[in-house]
Amino acid sequence: MAKGIGPLLLIGGAAALLLAGRKRPSDEPILPETDEEKRAPPREKQTMGGPARPPNTSGDPEGYNSDAFRGPLAVRTGLNVVGYNMALNTNPIPEKDHRVGRFQLDYNKVSAAVAAGRLDENYAIIPTGKLQNDGIAGKNFLNALEIAITNQQHRGIHWQTLVDKA
Repeated sequence: MAKGIGPLLLIGGAAALLLAGRKRPSDEPILPETDEEKRAPPREKQTMGGPARPPNTSGDPEGYNSDAFRGPLAVRTGLNVVGYNMALNTNPIPEKDHRVGRFQLDYNKVSAAVAAGRLDENYAIIPTGKLQNDGIAGKNFLNALEIAITNQQHRGIHWQTLVDKA
């Protein structure tokens, strides 16, 4: 069961599985690997400045919350939850998608504002790290999306409000 992200994405993921008519084999990737992820070491050490990428708060060995983000419908649902309108279907997320790119820019803006002390909220998970702005919904993107959703659902901190304040 997904940890801390709420039932909405689970419903989206379950619907995606039903619509797809099959369960994803464990070795079949659902996400493209970004250049950043290919170059990155498997585990990054925490430094004084914080991690360079958004943390995998689920601890999932896949590198992102694979229980919550089982397929494109769950990712599309998540983007809608935090204010990036995307059609709800099981089609793959296009590479270089402008909504994914917009979220990446916004996450970097919020994360930088938090690091600089300009945004002080009662976060469930503190937005840290930086995303590559490539429009690809890879593992780091999903970790950041999970952070945004968790803060919105569990602390009532609306993502778009944070973006506006940053």
